[in-house]
Amino acid sequence: MPYVTASDGCRLYYEVKGKADGQALFVTYPWTDALAEAFGELGVGDVEALKNGARTFIDALGEHYKIVHFDYPRGVGKSERKSEDLTADTVATDYLAVADAAGVDRFVALGYSWSANAALQVAIRTQRCAGVAIGGWPPLSGPYEALLDFVTKSNDGLSGWFMRLITRNKIIRRFIPNNKLNALTNMANMMESVANYYKSVVGKWNEEEEIAKLTGPQITYFGSDDIGVPSTKMLVPLAENNRKRKDDLERLGWRVVEIPGYDHESLLQDSSGLKEVSSLLLDELEPYQW
Repeated sequence: MPYVTASDGCRLYYEVKGKADGQALFVTYPWTDALAEAFGELGVGDVEALKNGARTFIDALGEHYKIVHFDYPRGVGKSERKSEDLTADTVATDYLAVADAAGVDRFVALGYSWSANAALQVAIRTQRCAGVAIGGWPPLSGPYEALLDFVTKSNDGLSGWFMRLITRNKIIRRFIPNNKLNALTNMANMMESVANYYKSVVGKWNEEEEIAKLTGPQITYFGSDDIGVPSTKMLVPLAENNRKRKDDLERLGWRVVEIPGYDHESLLQDSSGLKEVSSLLLDELEPYQW
C-alpha cells in the first residue's frame, strides 16, 4: 500500500488517481471514506451519500487532472498520528512529503471546511503549492478562534471523554462492532489533531498580510446558507464572512462564488451541489498551468 513517512516518522496513506500525465490536485478531508464513516456515526450526513459524492467528485476532476488523494488529518483512515503532532507547519511538510512520494513537483490544494484553511497554511509556506481551490471557509476573516473554542470544548466535554474512553480502553473496545469502533476512532483522532492545529494558528499569523501574498489560482466557493453545522452546535458565520470580504478578496485576485440554496453539509453531499462545485473548479482551473 502507498505510504510515505513524514519527517517525524509518522506514516501517511495516499493514492494517485485520475489522469496520469495531468497537473496535480491534492484532495483530502473531507472527501475520504474514513471521514464519511466518522461523520455518519455522529449524524453529520449520510455515510453512503458522502462516500458516493466524494467518489463522483474525484472522478469528475480526475478526467482532467492527476489526483493525489490521501487520508488526512493525521490519525484518520490509514494515516497515523502522534500525540499533539499536528500544527500548521506539520500540515505543510506533510503535503510536501506526499508530493515527493507521488512524484509531484507543484500542485493546487483543494479543501473544504477544515482542509480549506489548512490549504491556506500550506500555500503561504511553500511555492510548490501553486494555488488553492477551497470551499466552506472564508480566506479572509476566517473564524479560527471560534473553531478552536468549539473543538477544545468538544474534546474537554463529556462527549469527547466518552469517545476517548470507548476507543482507547482495551476492554470496552472488544464489545464495539469494528465499523463503529473505526468511525469513532477516526473522529476522536481528527478532533484532537484539529485542536492541536488550531492552537498553532490562532494568534500566530497575520491573515491579511499572508493571504495578500498568494498567487496562482485562488478560488473560494460557499453555500448561501452556510452557518456551520448546527446539528453539532458548531455555529459560525461562514457564508456571511465570505460575503463581507468578497470585494477585498476580488481585489486580491480571488474568484469568489456563492452557490444558492446550499448549507455547509448539503454542498458536501448532495449530488447536485457536488456537480456544481466540480464544474466550477474545472472551469476556473482550466486556464492555469503549474
